[in-house]
Amino acid sequence: MSLETVIAGLVSACNALTDTVNKKISLIDQRVAAATEQVPAAVRAEVNKMLYVDSSSGVDTNSGLTPDKPLKTIAAAVNRVMLCGSATIFLRRGKVYEVGRGLGGTNVDNMSILFVPYGTEASKPIVRGALVRFSDSNTYVCGGFSAFTEMSIKFTDCRIETGLANGVSQYGPDYGGLFSRDGGLGESVSFKLFFHKCEVVVQDVPLFSTYYGFIQLSLAQTTISKGGTQSTIVNVGVPKMVDISSVSIVGFGAGATLDNLLTLAPGSYTARQVYTTISA
Repeated sequence: MSLETVIAGLVSACNALTDTVNKKISLIDQRVAAATEQVPAAVRAEVNKMLYVDSSSGVDTNSGLTPDKPLKTIAAAVNRVMLCGSATIFLRRGKVYEVGRGLGGTNVDNMSILFVPYGTEASKPIVRGALVRFSDSNTYVCGGFSAFTEMSIKFTDCRIETGLANGVSQYGPDYGGLFSRDGGLGESVSFKLFFHKCEVVVQDVPLFSTYYGFIQLSLAQTTISKGGTQSTIVNVGVPKMVDISSVSIVGFGAGATLDNLLTLAPGSYTARQVYTTISA
C-alpha cells in the first residue's frame, strides 16, 4: 500500500470522525436549548402556584394541581407555597375549610395568596377560624392565618367566619384574631387583606390581632355582619390604611361607626369610604 493511499485513508477517517463529533455537538446543543426553555416555565410554576382544595373529597397527599386531585386542607396548600412565593388557591364551593389546626395557625409569612372558588355549587366556600389550645395552659385562641413579618391575602366570593368560642371561657379575645402575628411579644407584622364579593362574619374573635405593625384593609362589594360576642371588626389601634367600597356592615348595634368598628385612632389611619352603609 502506497503512502498516498495511507494518507488518504487517514484523512477520510478524520473527516468521518469530525462529522460524527459535529452531529453530537448539534444534538447536545438542541437538548440544552430545550432544557433551557423549560426552566423558566418550571420556575414560574413553582413561584406562582395554582392549587385546588376540597375539604370533602380531597387528600393532602394529592398533587393539588388539578381539580380531580385536590388537597383536603388549606394548610396543606399553603405548605406547598415557597417563601416569598405567590399562589392561587381554588376552594371547592359549598365546603367548609377550618384554618389554624395546631398552635400558631396556618403560617403565611411572606406569601401572597389569592383564594377563589371553583365548582358548580351555589354557595360560597366557607373559611373558618378554629380554636386551638396553648400547650402550657388552658387558654384557647383562634388559630387562623399568622405571619412573623408580613402577609398578603385576597379573597374573592368567599364566606369568612372569624371563629366561635364554643363555650370555652378562656379563649383570649384580644389575641389570636383570624389574621394575627406569630411568635412572642415584639413582632411587627404588615397585613394586606383584600375582600371582594365576600361575606365576613365577625364571631367571638376579631378579624386582626397584633401588638405592632400596619394593616392595609380593602373591602369591596362585601357584607360584614356580627355573629358572636366580638363587638369590633378590628380591635387593635395600629396604623391602618382602609379602602371600603360598596360595603354593608350590619348587626353591631345602634351608634356603630367605622371609627369604633375598625379602631381608627386619630392620626394613625388613612381611610376612603364610598357607597357604604352601617345599620344596627
